[in-house]
Amino acid sequence: MAVRFDNSGEEYARSLSLGSVTNWTVTCWAKLMVDRAATSVIWMIDDGSGGNYLRLTGWNGSALAYQTTASSWFGLAGQTLVVGEWTFIGLSSTANPGVARVRVRTAGSTTWIGGTPPQNNVTITAGTLRIAAGQAAGEWLNGSVAGLKVWDQALSMDELELESWTYQPQRTAGLRAWYPLLRPDGTDYSGAGQTLSGGAGAALDDGPPLSWSSVRRRIVLPAAAPPPSGPTFRSASQVASGTNSSFNCPKPAGVAQGDILVAFHAADTGSLAEMATPTGGSAWQLLTSRARDDGTGSGSKVWWKVAGAAEPATYGFTQTGNADGSVSIIAVQDGSTDTPVVAQTGGTSSGTTKTTPSTTAGAGDFEIRCVALHSPGGTVTFTSPAGFTERTDIQSAAYGLTTTATRTLASGGATGTADFTASTSVGEWHGFTVNIGSMVTLKSLADSATGSEAVDVSVDAPIADSATAAETLTVAASVDFADTAAAADDLSVTVTVGFSDTATADDAALVGFPVDLADAASADDTWTILPTPVFDEQAAAGESLTVAATAAFTDSATATDDLAVIQTHNKDLADSATATESLTVVTYQDIDVVAGAPRRGWTSQPFDRGWSAGDASRGWSAGPPTT
Repeated sequence: MAVRFDNSGEEYARSLSLGSVTNWTVTCWAKLMVDRAATSVIWMIDDGSGGNYLRLTGWNGSALAYQTTASSWFGLAGQTLVVGEWTFIGLSSTANPGVARVRVRTAGSTTWIGGTPPQNNVTITAGTLRIAAGQAAGEWLNGSVAGLKVWDQALSMDELELESWTYQPQRTAGLRAWYPLLRPDGTDYSGAGQTLSGGAGAALDDGPPLSWSSVRRRIVLPAAAPPPSGPTFRSASQVASGTNSSFNCPKPAGVAQGDILVAFHAADTGSLAEMATPTGGSAWQLLTSRARDDGTGSGSKVWWKVAGAAEPATYGFTQTGNADGSVSIIAVQDGSTDTPVVAQTGGTSSGTTKTTPSTTAGAGDFEIRCVALHSPGGTVTFTSPAGFTERTDIQSAAYGLTTTATRTLASGGATGTADFTASTSVGEWHGFTVNIGSMVTLKSLADSATGSEAVDVSVDAPIADSATAAETLTVAASVDFADTAAAADDLSVTVTVGFSDTATADDAALVGFPVDLADAASADDTWTILPTPVFDEQAAAGESLTVAATAAFTDSATATDDLAVIQTHNKDLADSATATESLTVVTYQDIDVVAGAPRRGWTSQPFDRGWSAGDASRGWSAGPPTT
């Protein structure tokens, strides 16, 4: 909000009595509503009589300028006030040498206009502050002003810009006056007591787009990284064994904890049993294996694992002593730690085309294809299938060979077969396809899920306010649930948060009857009251009252006091009767909570007392007893 001025005589003024000031800063937001084509002062500081002044003005109605004496004008970088548009203007000045700092921007823009024009040393006698008018007649502003702040120190360019974003001052050192002007109110919120006078006829206007302060009250969701886009290729490594029973394959470059590693091992002779589990780092697991299709011994194994926190530089592989083998390892990042999908095929027919099988995968899955040869009898290289990127192609002598290629699947479903092309015709071979899923599967709760689904929702809600009475905050807590839902899952979790306050009426009390508490207790005060009240009746002389309860009840209870008592009172009356007479009264009090004034009186059944002369009625009522 802001204060709207539309006529002469609506301005604010204040005697500052700051004396001579050489370093100063004034910032504010202003909006021209009508261009009067005449001098329109936004603010002015002068010696009290209109002399020795500093002021910000639209000198011809809209062209911004600041003036330090009657003949010293400084245009603000050609900036013109646009009718109906909020503009921030920040001015500061330093002495020796005299330098002005000017920062101007319009609402909704982050482009700053202004600079540091040189000027003569400016010393002003800060006697009177005026807002929306000058000292001379006819210099009033037809527009609105908000967030005006005054310092007796020179703010830097960065500090001027920072002040444009909030009503509340960001710098408090040297602050001499601060007027938010959220409504026609001349209160100085700086604490300096510079309350404005005037403002008669000023009205409300929509304010500039800025916050009250740099710290906003808000519910804060914990920062979360965006979900991974899906598994991607990290790196690959390969090695030829030579005729060694054990050998090492390097770790793929850059492997990080949580990466998925898939290793393809082919050997030309021996047995699959001799191709033991690889060693090094976290445990390797067998994904699949296949003996040579021509039955002459050994074959291929595919291993996988999730990389641990401390993976070694190499991994160890074994095979029979005189075998020629090779290993290819593919590292994948952001992949699911679920066991990869794998399919295999093979054959003995000769030719240059070697096929890898189809699998069923999801959109975004990462696919690895591998062809393994065991005894081609010569050097062979391979060309990868169309749409794939070759990652490895390694052969030991003229025997064990592995070649791999990868791709990311654009859509789900059957992946289809894919053919590698050999550089020469070869016979017996194996083909493998491995699919690695996404690390995160985004699922809607409005589905036909039949398995276990986990939903984690957390809200961090630090709320510090000056709440009164009771407030309730409903937040979603972190919840894991497993269901077999066939329709939209419904999750509703609330947490009620209590707030400390300075309530004076709505404090909760655990009592035998409702109590109206007039205190400064916090909302979570607990009162336990088990009263056994007795009433001090202020009986007249000579009368005694005997009551079963034994506690005095001498308060000024309000309507919320609640007492229900049925008591028998034995009352001895020493009066002008001819003899001592005894009166037994059965009374009851019904003081339930009702609307309106409290009911504190005794409600009794009338009774008759026999007197020596005539008879009389003795009833009890609120106040002292009657005799």
